[in-house]
Amino acid sequence: MTNTATSQHHQGSAIENPARLAELHATGLLDSPPEESFDRFTRLASALIGIPLTLVTLVDRDRQFFKSQVGLDDELAAVRETPLERSFCKHVVESGQPLIIEDARLHSLVRDNPAVKDGAIAYIGMPLITPEGQTLGTFCAVDDQPHFWNERDIRIMRDLAATVMTEIELRLLAGKLLAQYNQLRATELQRDDMAQMLVHDLRNPLTSLLAGLHLIDEVDALDPMQAQALQIARRGGDALLRMVNEILEVSKYQAGHLQLDYSSVNIPDLLTLAREQVGSMAERASIRLEQHSDDQLPACQLDADKLRRVLVNLLANAIQHTAAGGGVSLNASLLTGGRLEIRVSDNGLGIPSEQIARIFDKFNSGCTARHLGSSTGLGLSFCKLVVEAHGGSISVDSKLDRGSTFTLMLPVTPPRPN
Repeated sequence: MTNTATSQHHQGSAIENPARLAELHATGLLDSPPEESFDRFTRLASALIGIPLTLVTLVDRDRQFFKSQVGLDDELAAVRETPLERSFCKHVVESGQPLIIEDARLHSLVRDNPAVKDGAIAYIGMPLITPEGQTLGTFCAVDDQPHFWNERDIRIMRDLAATVMTEIELRLLAGKLLAQYNQLRATELQRDDMAQMLVHDLRNPLTSLLAGLHLIDEVDALDPMQAQALQIARRGGDALLRMVNEILEVSKYQAGHLQLDYSSVNIPDLLTLAREQVGSMAERASIRLEQHSDDQLPACQLDADKLRRVLVNLLANAIQHTAAGGGVSLNASLLTGGRLEIRVSDNGLGIPSEQIARIFDKFNSGCTARHLGSSTGLGLSFCKLVVEAHGGSISVDSKLDRGSTFTLMLPVTPPRPN
C-alpha cells in the first residue's frame, strides 16, 4: 500500500481557504455541463490504464463536483456530485500532493469513508494546482478491486492531470480577462456619462454667451477692429456649440434613441443637396467636386435629412484632407439584389492602416482633424450609427498618399422591425 499524501492538516483548513475557493469559483466550472475538452482526458486515462472509473473532480467547501467522468453509475452520473463525507479527493486538496491507495479497506486515511462500502477500493488522485498554488481538485481513477499502481500508471495520470490543469488555467485566464474588460467598460461608461453631463451643462451658458455676442453690434456701432474681433468670437462660439450638440447627439443615438423619418427619396437629388452644401468649401480649397449616379435609380425609402448629413460629413472630410488641385467624387449605383451603393472618394492624403480598424469608433484619438476633419472625433461615429440604423453598412478603403473611398451600402426599402 502506497500513500504519497504525506501531511495531515486540520480537516477543512485547506478546503475552506478563501483564496482557494475564490480561484475555484473563478473557473466558472462548478455546476457547468459536461464538455468534450475535459471528457477526452477521462476517456483517455480509462483506456490507457485500464480502470473503469476516471474523474475530473472540483472540491468545493462541502461537496465534490464531477466536471468530467467515465464509469459512474447512471444515478450518480446524473447528479455529478457527492458530499465531502464520501470523498477521497478532499485529502488531495488538503495535502496538495498525489494520493495513491492500493486497498482503501486497509488505509487509515479512508477506510471509514462510506464510499469504500460502495466499491471504492483502489484510488489514484493527482492534484489540480493553479500557478498561485491553490489545489482546486483532482484528476483521479477509482477501481472496485485492490490495484497496484505501477510507474506507468502514475506517469500517465500525472501527465494527463497537467493537461487538464492547462485547460482550467485557460478558463481562469478568460475569466480574469472578462472581469478586467467589464471593469474597463464600466469605467468607460461612467466617464461617458460624466462627459455627457458636463457637456450638457455647458450648452446653456454657451447659448447665452452667443446670444450676447449677437446683440453687441446692435447696441452700438463697432469700428473695423472690433467688428473683426466680434466675428472671430462668434465663429468660435458657433463652432463650439456645434461640437457640444454633436457630442450630445451621438451619445443619445448610441443609447438607442435614434429615430428615422422615412420618406421616398430621389437619390440624385439627395446627392446634389449634399454636394451643394460643401460646394463653397471645395471652391475655397481648390478641390474639384464631381457627382455621378446610375440612370433611372429608383426612389428609396430613407431618412433624407440624416443621410444628407452623413454625405456632407464624408464630403467635408474628403475635402479637408485633399490637397489643392485634387478631386472628390460622389457616386451612387444600384447593385444586384436591390442594394444601393453610395461612394465618397478622394485622391488625398489617405488614412494610416493602423487607424482604419477603429476609424468609426467614438472619440477615436487616432482620427485627427488633419486626417478626418472632425474636431470631436464623432463625425464618422455618427455616420456609422445612421447607416446601420437603416439596415446598411459603411466601410473604408484607403492608401496613404493615394486617397480614400468610403462606401455606404443601403437597402432600397426599410428593414422590417423586429
